Amino acid sequence: MMHLRRFTLLASLMLLGAWQVQAQLVVQSITPSHGSTQVAQTLDIDIVFSQPLDQTGDKLFDDTGAAVNWQLYPSDFGTDFYFQQISNDGLTFTIANLSLKPNTQYTLVVEGAYGADGSMLARPAVATFTTGDSLPSGSISGTVSGANLDLSRSLINVYTVAPFNENFYAGFAVADNSGNFTVDYLPAGKYYVIGMYDLNQNGQFLPDDGDLIGGYDPDKNKLVDPVDLSVDPNVTGVDFPFQDATLQTARQVYQVVSPFVQPPGQGGSAAGADPALISILGPGIQKDGRAYVWGYLFYSSSADTSFGFFASQSLVVPAVPFAGDTSVPFLDTLKTPLPDNWMDSDAAMSKVNQAGGNDYFQNFPNARGVGFAATFDPDSLFLFNGGDNGNSLQKPAVRTPNRPRRFANWQTGLVPQTQLSPAGRGPNWLFVFNDPGAEEILSIFIAAVDMVSGNTTILSPTYGLARDNLQAAVAAGKQAVSDAKLVGISAPPFFAAMRPDGKAIFWSYIFYSASADSFFQLLMSNNRIFGSAPVDSFASKTPLPDTFLNSDVVIAKAEQRGGATFRQNNPGAFIIANLGYGLYPQDPTKLVWVIQYGTYFMPEEQWLTFIFNAENGDVLVNVEEIADNLPAEFQLQPVYPNPQRIGGSIHIPLTLREPANVEIALYNILGQVVQTVNYGRMPAGTQTLQMQNLLKNLSAGIYFVQVKFTRQNGQVHRLVQRLIVR
Repeated sequence: MMHLRRFTLLASLMLLGAWQVQAQLVVQSITPSHGSTQVAQTLDIDIVFSQPLDQTGDKLFDDTGAAVNWQLYPSDFGTDFYFQQISNDGLTFTIANLSLKPNTQYTLVVEGAYGADGSMLARPAVATFTTGDSLPSGSISGTVSGANLDLSRSLINVYTVAPFNENFYAGFAVADNSGNFTVDYLPAGKYYVIGMYDLNQNGQFLPDDGDLIGGYDPDKNKLVDPVDLSVDPNVTGVDFPFQDATLQTARQVYQVVSPFVQPPGQGGSAAGADPALISILGPGIQKDGRAYVWGYLFYSSSADTSFGFFASQSLVVPAVPFAGDTSVPFLDTLKTPLPDNWMDSDAAMSKVNQAGGNDYFQNFPNARGVGFAATFDPDSLFLFNGGDNGNSLQKPAVRTPNRPRRFANWQTGLVPQTQLSPAGRGPNWLFVFNDPGAEEILSIFIAAVDMVSGNTTILSPTYGLARDNLQAAVAAGKQAVSDAKLVGISAPPFFAAMRPDGKAIFWSYIFYSASADSFFQLLMSNNRIFGSAPVDSFASKTPLPDTFLNSDVVIAKAEQRGGATFRQNNPGAFIIANLGYGLYPQDPTKLVWVIQYGTYFMPEEQWLTFIFNAENGDVLVNVEEIADNLPAEFQLQPVYPNPQRIGGSIHIPLTLREPANVEIALYNILGQVVQTVNYGRMPAGTQTLQMQNLLKNLSAGIYFVQVKFTRQNGQVHRLVQRLIVR
């Protein structure tokens, strides 16, 4: 749903006492400085701190993959080749080689940082600059207040349409010790002013995580009022207190919002004469169904207009909750009103917990969640995206000549259908939880609850055999392309791959369409589609017969022939399975299962490989190659953070016993090069490279970071680390 910046775990307030007895970590300067003009479009941003930063890699912010939590607004700066690095003395953090747009105003916000002594950044820092010739002269000034608060930890936000959405921020400021602030360099216009206070002092300002918020509300009716700079470009007296953060259910906060949804002339501010609630958003929802902040979206059929609010128990902020969010295309189609008796969020979560949520939260106590309510069919979440009239899978796949044959080009991700609220569908709560610290895909938990009947459906992925999803896969394939024929099945080497009992969380079903002359795949679990993508090639176009052996049968044979021993001797080993024609070079007409045992640190040619006749179980190939030990002159330590998010930075610690040329390459699970960076000749010694560009434009999955060392005599050594990208 709505990208509400970031979801983080609530830190203990006991950290506050520890922070008070340590020397403060603060930002001393930012270059380019606040108010700079004619800034170069390609530049380095230097942030100088009062104390050395943590460089151990033990304390990192998820979004940046560094010890500094920074945000640059607007966020559409070039990401082709920028780096994050810390100076040798640990005092200067550099965002290097940024590519900015011409005549554009930017604001850098430093929210948090970890010091080498474990301290947290005492207060945020802000710098606004432009690549143009001048900055606007408008400003908003005021004072924030709150009992027993260090007000210098306050971050003031000025936005135009939607709060907590980076597309609509207009300016920022940090309050002083007395709570005074000035947000400057604002053009003429109408703005909403809110403040956030990092109550849990985790270096991130997140109202959905219990941090305090406040907003300009001079009439004290809980509704934040706009500040207009159209007449007076410099407005003062924008004062407001911070409000306590309390967990509430969706209906409890709705009672606070509803007075502001009456038609005009009846004391409300709604657009149109017939406003109706159509959806609810609960970012940071707890396992008991409560959240600190709720979003409500309304629709007027007479005006054909949507409007909404984000709200807590004590503050209502005008905003379309999903404004600017193009990641979920069906949001614009939601126009069906929710019934007056819609089930509250705590009652719905109670249903979820009874249906399996309690077991999930016991296994993943740190899971974070989002609640979403609207009129839609839960199963339609797993249908095909109709954004291009439903023809996305009928287009010929892009073919790359001279590429070594691979099984398929895997991509993952939820694939929602554009139209989710057809006639006759009921209103539902959708809850999505995941544990950001867990690698297992089973840390994702998805459940839907009918808002009237309470009927609950668990939509999470589950372990299953190859045939368990077969019927649903074939039906979905024909729905996507009428002449689609199933030509292959695979358990790809990510998300825990396959277990020794022949079950996998995800199975990929590969289809061929003769009319489109192209392949496509459906990634399935629990009889639902969790991803779809074109495939540039596959071993054969021959349809699979219905007589093939199931995955548990062939895995049992592989285990008996050496697979179990391989797993015992190689901790962390995984199993990959592929079914199809053309996979057995000696006889491409045979239908075979290819079973491979490997590790993320072992080249593919050294994996244990079996090929079985898929119709009678006869073994055709049983190959095991022994890995040679790599020389010890070069070392590669585990990359971090791992897992990392798409677009984040990774740290690559390496040691050179002698000078060598260094090249870093990122490979996907098919062995295809995704990104490369050539550092040239590097001196001997131990250092950590901080890389941003490697994770550009990726899909979630398993990748491999390969560091190639080329010695002076031309000898090449390669070391590889596994990387999970989310």
